[in-house]
Amino acid sequence: MKKLRTLADVLRQAGFVRITGLFLVFYLLCSMAVWLSEPTTLTFGDGLWFSFETVSTIGFGDIPAETPVARVITVVL
Repeated sequence: MKKLRTLADVLRQAGFVRITGLFLVFYLLCSMAVWLSEPTTLTFGDGLWFSFETVSTIGFGDIPAETPVARVITVVL
């Protein structure tokens, strides 16, 4: 239990919670931007999946970026 408390203290001092929160906000904003850039072909869930594929470097097998705006967002991610 003491080791977990020490780990939590280290993560808190390193700003892990803040960095993770900022990443999640950025991730959701980019997912929404991808969805809005291709509203006729993608759902919001597709935008989330596309962002996950980009961030995790899985690859674009099922949902490619087709519009120039979506391609720019892909570069930013």
